[in-house]
Amino acid sequence: MEVVVSSIVEGVNPRRYFDEEEMQELTRSIKANGILQPIAVRQNAEGKYTIMAGHRRFRAAQTLKLDKVPVHLVDGDEDEIALIENSVRADMSPAEECEAAAKILRKMKGDIVEAAIHLGWTEDKLRRRVALSACSQKVRDALAERKIKLGIAELLATVPETENQDKALEKIVANNLSVVEVKHFLAKLTQKLSSAIFDRAECAQCRFNTAVQSSLFSELVADDSFCTNADCFSKKTEEAANIKAEALKENVQTVRVVSLQDTQENFTKLSEQGGHGVGCDQFRSCHSCAKYGAVVWLTPGHEGEVEQDICFDLDCHAQKVAAAHPAPVIAPTTGPDSVETGASPGLDDDGLENASCGENNQDNTGSCCGSSTPAETQFISSAIIEYRRNLWNMVAKKMIAADLEKGRTILLALVINGRSSTTDKYKIESVLKKYDVQSSSFEALCSDIDSKDMALRLSAASAATAFDSLQHSEVQSILHYLRPNLGDFWKMDADYLKLLTKAQIRAVCDELGISEKLESKVFTDKKEALVKAIMESGIDFAGLVPAHLNY
Repeated sequence: MEVVVSSIVEGVNPRRYFDEEEMQELTRSIKANGILQPIAVRQNAEGKYTIMAGHRRFRAAQTLKLDKVPVHLVDGDEDEIALIENSVRADMSPAEECEAAAKILRKMKGDIVEAAIHLGWTEDKLRRRVALSACSQKVRDALAERKIKLGIAELLATVPETENQDKALEKIVANNLSVVEVKHFLAKLTQKLSSAIFDRAECAQCRFNTAVQSSLFSELVADDSFCTNADCFSKKTEEAANIKAEALKENVQTVRVVSLQDTQENFTKLSEQGGHGVGCDQFRSCHSCAKYGAVVWLTPGHEGEVEQDICFDLDCHAQKVAAAHPAPVIAPTTGPDSVETGASPGLDDDGLENASCGENNQDNTGSCCGSSTPAETQFISSAIIEYRRNLWNMVAKKMIAADLEKGRTILLALVINGRSSTTDKYKIESVLKKYDVQSSSFEALCSDIDSKDMALRLSAASAATAFDSLQHSEVQSILHYLRPNLGDFWKMDADYLKLLTKAQIRAVCDELGISEKLESKVFTDKKEALVKAIMESGIDFAGLVPAHLNY
């Protein structure tokens, strides 16, 4: 049947791009031979005819100003008929097929099999066309307009972020790059999944996994499984490195994740021997230092690699290396400028070197090796500092309780130094209450202290209440006066060991001479297992006090 052109309206057309040359060729054909294949239409409620398939023929008829065109009435889904008719003719762009196929798939509620049957396509073709929806609009337009080939569009679909696709598209079109050239270019931006240090479970179905893309596209970025989402790969890698670093904090005191952005060289490899070695004794001492640790690398090709025995204090390290390698001393010669008396530094009376690791630094307060004073805050953790201070306070109070005369002397020293305010009024009042000492007035208090002979006891008790408020150095000075043996008051236990890292535990065991009494494999266990092994070893810890707890 024929209908007048004015009664026909255009319906849904999956084709958005009409090649001008092809349209001119079709128009010339219709002018010479007429419309050989009727236009598929469906009559609407208004009596008009909506085009289901044949938009190009209809437009050519309009160009030729034809009055009537041949049509045949069809019934069915408008989108399906339009897509099938156009795709079967094989002159429809894959980008246009993508948008139309996605619409059909939505109508089929995502049923790939059902949609493929309706379209007369293979499931593979349907999946590949729908997968092109990952392309940016500019990429799809370029494909529809035949500016790029399908293989290039499939490659660009693997690139995350539409703006990145658009930037790549500009270079591809401007330089007329081939599919092979684009493939090589994008391969440089991918990451091999087999080298990933993170859990790849989520990658199994990710559209940026080239192994997944192989079932969607004929063009692949690479033959192996690669990730084409560099930002996601980098983020997951960094997260995995941070998790590894967090786990290492049980073993060593300081851990740092190092990437290419970390340009400052503020750490060095700690070695025992060689030109940059610190010596065997110092090397062991460094294991208990707060600046001892490890790094987790995030540099290309070394992602997730751990490097142990790292020193994060370059100045201290330089001092220790210098101490381990003292400058040679030239023996004095006769002459007016010769040194005639006194032994040379670093030499004993026989001219032999007497310096050894740990002995050259006895005057370096706060050094991480042997020191006449306890290590300061930069060398031990805040938890150990607090633990040690509590230990010192407890020992001082017990010493005063055992020797009230010394307690009175300490109280006088506090008063003379203007530190009487450090005594705790409320704790003193509780002592007065305990011994029923009247404090209603100054006179009553003095009289009751005399009558009950409480002057000495109250003086010592008052001094004892001051320790919680005294400065670190003040408590240390009082302990030097009292001269207690910490081993009489303290014995190593699990609570103390849990405050240390595995490296510090090993250093303490070495220092106290108990490492050889333990099986070497216990030091490779988790910290919890290591602590348990030490406490169940049967070793007598009496009198064994680590240097960092000493006053």
